[in-house]
Amino acid sequence: MGRNALLILALLLAAAPLDAQTRMQRSVAGHAVDIRVPSGAITADVLVLPGWNFDKRLWGDKPELYRIADSLGWRLVLPQMLRSIYASRFYAETAAGYRSSPTLPWLTDTLLPQLQGLGLFAPRATNYLVGLSTGARGVLRVAWATDTLFTAGFAVSGDYDHAATTDRLLIQSYGRYSQQRARWALDEPIRGAATVRVPLYLAHAQDDRITPHRHSIALGIALSEGANTGRSTVVINPTGGHDWPYWNAALRRALPWLVQRRR
Repeated sequence: MGRNALLILALLLAAAPLDAQTRMQRSVAGHAVDIRVPSGAITADVLVLPGWNFDKRLWGDKPELYRIADSLGWRLVLPQMLRSIYASRFYAETAAGYRSSPTLPWLTDTLLPQLQGLGLFAPRATNYLVGLSTGARGVLRVAWATDTLFTAGFAVSGDYDHAATTDRLLIQSYGRYSQQRARWALDEPIRGAATVRVPLYLAHAQDDRITPHRHSIALGIALSEGANTGRSTVVINPTGGHDWPYWNAALRRALPWLVQRRR
């Protein structure tokens, strides 16, 4: 996308009326899901995965994504993921506060099939994944589990490397690494990257104090050595943090890359 196209896109975003979107609320197997339909023609379906314990609507309360979606014709699906780390299942060691949150199979085996029954996320249509922080981890996990259903994904500030065996969220989900290595390996994003074919745009701020940018670098290397060779990109920004100003800026920078990969 050239400079003129980016200028046109910026003007569209500034003018996009949020009240023109239609918002539908559904409950799928006990979990809340919002579907936001653009005012014009639908050009893509987008699964939007929030950060850990973020409300699903935060993407829109910081209204950048909603304006982008309405300008580009994206239909957004925003599940309430709560404290999910996109694990394959719960275990005896899983903290009680995590058990009300969806697992990865709820997304891939329950939510997506139900939505496909309604005409969303058709196999040969343009389908995007968008996620931040732990939701970025979800982007990789969903791409890993769904083969080529998704056209491309945007993942920002993600935590992917299970070598960080002191991570509190992982310990409270799987148990201690020294005692449950097989569980940790089962859901290891870096390990799963070898078979991921969906092009991914990985963004991270070098000054991120919550999730070090080495996570995105390690995932990018793993993707380049597997079935994804040459399809994904890693962008490390020298400034910015683990916050909305950086996430909005990173999403804007990723838009041309995503749009170019439409079907």
